Amino acid sequence: MQPKKKSLGVILLRVILILAVSLFIAGAIKYASGAEPFRSEGAQQTEIAFPKLSFPPMPKQAKQEQQIFLPLALRSDGQQIKILNNSSMYIEKSEIEILHIVGEIANNSQNPIRNISVTAVLYPANGTTAISTIHASPFSPVLFPGEKTCFNLYLEKPRTYARYEFAKLSYEVGAEPTSTFETRQVTAGWDEDNDWYILRGQVQNVGATPFTEARVIATLYDDSGTVIGCDQTFVSYQSENPFSVGTFSLYFMDKLYDQVDAYRLQVVGQ
Repeated sequence: MQPKKKSLGVILLRVILILAVSLFIAGAIKYASGAEPFRSEGAQQTEIAFPKLSFPPMPKQAKQEQQIFLPLALRSDGQQIKILNNSSMYIEKSEIEILHIVGEIANNSQNPIRNISVTAVLYPANGTTAISTIHASPFSPVLFPGEKTCFNLYLEKPRTYARYEFAKLSYEVGAEPTSTFETRQVTAGWDEDNDWYILRGQVQNVGATPFTEARVIATLYDDSGTVIGCDQTFVSYQSENPFSVGTFSLYFMDKLYDQVDAYRLQVVGQ
């Protein structure tokens, strides 16, 4: 008896199963050995090289103490001879009302100056047209390096005014004969009974240059350092000896002077 012949479909099925098992075993062996898995050529992606961009470096932020602030307008403070920022204006009430502008001049230069002239211009509240101009010289004829002195500009009170401005100082470089004076036993204070501020004391020329006369110049300040008074008086001598001790008394007669917090004295010979 002859055996039955197997059909062609069964044979093909067995072949396909054998091939599938073989491929599976081969892939497992490659995976275990660390080989790169199979990729088809069509699935590979081409790497695109982008150009490198170059940016300017960001500026470093300055530390707080290193930051520089530029002014909107440059202004020179190099004036060595100038009017100090402590002036004031007041009205003296007597038979007529007198407007006073008082302040100080400082000489921070290396040279003495003389023939000093101070000019102040009065303006209305809302306007730039000058109402009046005042000229005067300080009581001290010479201002030596490192010194300051007061000035007192005054005129009859205008009908309308609100503010003042100083013009540029006028002066000459140079000195005049001078000497050294000392003040002694000075008393100062407000006299409530008479409504005045009084300064009294003694003066002596201890220098080498004789002067027949001497003047005491007093500057009065309030508690904020503002000049509120500037005046002078002559020294009285009992002897013709220019180096003898003299006395002085200086009165500031206005209710304003009950606000005096400090004073400063200068003595000049002539």
